[in-house]
Amino acid sequence: MEQRLQENLLDGEQILWMGRPAPFKLMRCPYRTAFYVTWLVCGVVIAIAAYHLLPVFPHSYGVNTDLLVILIVVSFFPILLSLRPMLDKICLEKNTIYAITNYRVVSLVRDDFMYIPIHPQLQITIEAKEQDCGNVCFGDAAGQDLQKSRSNAVLGIRKEHDQNNMLGILFYHVQNPEKLLTYFT
Repeated sequence: MEQRLQENLLDGEQILWMGRPAPFKLMRCPYRTAFYVTWLVCGVVIAIAAYHLLPVFPHSYGVNTDLLVILIVVSFFPILLSLRPMLDKICLEKNTIYAITNYRVVSLVRDDFMYIPIHPQLQITIEAKEQDCGNVCFGDAAGQDLQKSRSNAVLGIRKEHDQNNMLGILFYHVQNPEKLLTYFT
């Protein structure tokens, strides 16, 4: 990943700081309630689907594969929704690099190279500070709903219908976030 970051540097661009998200716990506040609600909704959807589809299965030894496929498809999206926070955690901790250069704020998540040019009006805030870690928000990422912070860190905040134009980037759960502010003064 570091090599991919180096390949995307502009002429004369230098990395001033580079880091990764610190390991974090999924079940900390304010995210805990969202987990329980998501799991509850997933369980309800699967229970309703099973309740309506299982009586249709024949009482013989043969299995109606069409109904089984429907049950799997109906269950897929709620299960995926329930697993998304865990997948985001793995992605952030294992496949993400953040960098501050002399020209840009850069986030490399998996193979998605996201950046915002540094300019005097760039809004920078620290949010969700917890002990020595916190989220550093750049541009439109500042002031967003805290429960969307992991998603914003993975996807970035983009202009509608334009996958390349970043409006905001969030460095999720980085150590000593105040230190990063010194690169902008």
